Amino acid sequence: MAITKVLHMKQAKSGYKAKHLANGLKYIMDPKKTSGGCYISGSGCVPENALSQMLETKRHFGKLDKRQAYHFIISFEEGEVTEEEAFQIMREFTEEYLGDGFEAVYTVHNDTAHIHGHLIFNSVRCTDGQKYDYPKGEWEHRIQPLVNRLCKEYGLSTLDMEKVKTKRGQKKSGGKEEEYVDNLPEPTHISQMYVDKPQVQQAEILYIFIPYRNRHLTRHQRECFYRKYRTGKIHKNPRTQEYKASCQALKRLQEEYLFWVEQGIRNRGDIHRALEKAEEYLKNIRSRKKEIIQERGQYQTVFSLLKALEGWEMEAGLYQEGYPEFAGAYQEYQKICGQLAGLGFSLDEARKLEQYFITQWSGLEKMRKAALKERRIAKRLEAKACGQEQNLKEQKGQEHMEEDQNKRSRKDENRSEKRGMNR
Repeated sequence: MAITKVLHMKQAKSGYKAKHLANGLKYIMDPKKTSGGCYISGSGCVPENALSQMLETKRHFGKLDKRQAYHFIISFEEGEVTEEEAFQIMREFTEEYLGDGFEAVYTVHNDTAHIHGHLIFNSVRCTDGQKYDYPKGEWEHRIQPLVNRLCKEYGLSTLDMEKVKTKRGQKKSGGKEEEYVDNLPEPTHISQMYVDKPQVQQAEILYIFIPYRNRHLTRHQRECFYRKYRTGKIHKNPRTQEYKASCQALKRLQEEYLFWVEQGIRNRGDIHRALEKAEEYLKNIRSRKKEIIQERGQYQTVFSLLKALEGWEMEAGLYQEGYPEFAGAYQEYQKICGQLAGLGFSLDEARKLEQYFITQWSGLEKMRKAALKERRIAKRLEAKACGQEQNLKEQKGQEHMEEDQNKRSRKDENRSEKRGMNR
């Protein structure tokens, strides 16, 4: 029977992002493992230029970072298949599973006791720039069943999917389904260099499936939720907005208190002076920004060359690591470095200059945000102070009116009493 293992390649943590992809392609196309290159082929690309084509696709769609590629390994039972049959199965699997949307290289290794095939394909589709999507259940519902069908057509044994499902249920850990291979490590993410490793005998492998995140709700739970929602049984808490408003009010009070203490405010005049200070600070920041823009404009050619270098840096690094197919990219890289030298800058000096302007600009942005916050708080305090004065005036006016009213009442009472006495 043939068992499929699925790996993925992330970008390298240091150095060139596509380093693992380059090493993976180099590993599976090793002439010593493929009968001198007899069992190497490509889909959507020429194997010898596969790396450069994949990188060009990534660059074209602006997706050079993050996940770089996927690596499928199909292991056949010892003595059950020939190299030619395994190679044909790899070809049919690649064409049916990937179609013509992904650049891929597939090979067959016959340097171990059991024959096995490798498939590495670009994470970015060359037709529309979409990334390969590995949904939940992909191994169980598409990948391994396709391998089983192809093996059956060639008269080979197949993997019992019912046993896989049973074993998977038994291997649940903490409510989460985990991918595992008995007696093997779990390299679902390739981050190491490809090196020759002793192959494990097929009899040791039981089954493999891909990890995925548990759903928060089952299908039945979602349906129940929808029904309740439609019947009006699920509503937002009407007090939620009140809680949010209270939290915002507390946050504003804290800001105002800290501002009051830091600025040493004692009266309304101090608030006005703090507001003027924030306005002046913002004015100086705007002025400094204009100066930086003018100063940076003098080095625009240097920064344009640096940007052009980014497009060739990865390939130039790979050429220096021993990939001769990137000789042209390395020459372009050196040419741009020469143009920088003609302007009086080494590559390190140009990058330091660029970083200087980036640091200056980001520092001014932080100061601008802080000044805007201070201005906002000062305006809020000034508005409150004005409101309090207005309230005090209104209160005093009300008190005067009540006092006048009381005086008139007392006068009326006195007149009434005098009239009564005169009678």
